[in-house]
Amino acid sequence: MTTEVISTAQGPVSVERHGSGRDIVMLHSLMSDRGIFDAIVPSLSQTHRVNLVDLPGYGSTRRVDTEIEAFADVI
Repeated sequence: MTTEVISTAQGPVSVERHGSGRDIVMLHSLMSDRGIFDAIVPSLSQTHRVNLVDLPGYGSTRRVDTEIEAFADVI
């Protein structure tokens, strides 16, 4: 597992990565955090690189306006 902060035009985005292979990007809901995927990451990471992205306001990803478009711009 690695955790990195990616610089974007909208600010930093925190991503936790597991495994290797073809990428799978997991986005948690607005009512949880990336920990919601803990139960399935070990299985998925056996054959894929699993990217767990922190949405705005979680981890090192900065907060943005509450409109869904602002979240989409960050991702």
